[in-house]
Amino acid sequence: MQRPKIDNLPLNPLEPGLDLLAIGAHPDDIELSCGGILAKSAKLGHSTGVLDLTRGEKGTRGNKEIRQKECDEAAKILNLKIRLNMEWPDASIHDTEKNRKELAYVIRILRPKLVITHHWNCRHPDHIGASKVVERTCMLSGLKKYLNEDEQAPPEWRPDRVLFFGGWHNKHPSAIVDITEYFNQKLKAVFAHKSQFFNEDSPDPETLLSDPKFESWMHQRSRYWGQKIGKEYAEPITCKGEIPLNDPVETFLNAPW
Repeated sequence: MQRPKIDNLPLNPLEPGLDLLAIGAHPDDIELSCGGILAKSAKLGHSTGVLDLTRGEKGTRGNKEIRQKECDEAAKILNLKIRLNMEWPDASIHDTEKNRKELAYVIRILRPKLVITHHWNCRHPDHIGASKVVERTCMLSGLKKYLNEDEQAPPEWRPDRVLFFGGWHNKHPSAIVDITEYFNQKLKAVFAHKSQFFNEDSPDPETLLSDPKFESWMHQRSRYWGQKIGKEYAEPITCKGEIPLNDPVETFLNAPW
């Protein structure tokens, strides 16, 4: 295999690696789905990064050059340590051997402790494909002999856990994260992707995101999750498997009801 051709990919594995890596199918997917979690994690002192799988070049609005500039601006707002793009073709994300090996190479370079990606139950086929290939690759990248056809491949690395954000039909997440203090930062990161949102002078066709009411819908969705934990704004996380509680008394005393 060849080293993935990714702009700004470090030559050697990060030491230490990232604490949290968010992997999204398209530019702005991460900001919309877990921008608050990334902002909060960075503020708490954790190293965070984003890996976009495509440039979103098949999207209705904007183009890949504009969207790259928007990604760079959003990365600054979220205080990311690193943001990369796999350069996979938009509207064609699949769980293939080629994609798994390329992604495993990058995971071994970034060495994330946690990975968060799309929920497997989504309406967008690219989101479903991303969920599948990310979850599978996070396991395979920890196999010592995986990528052994490349003598220059980085040493094996397996994230401790794969988490999932959002999900079109996901009504029962594993945890809900209070992002009240970071909601405005999330909004700034989302709307750094200016080409995708309402602009009365834009010649591009209208989409769900470009509807003038979309910002109001963002507030409603984040308040929906916030209400469930007695906070103003929140984002959901799902994981497969159980979550250990170090202090069950404090955990449930702090629950809102």
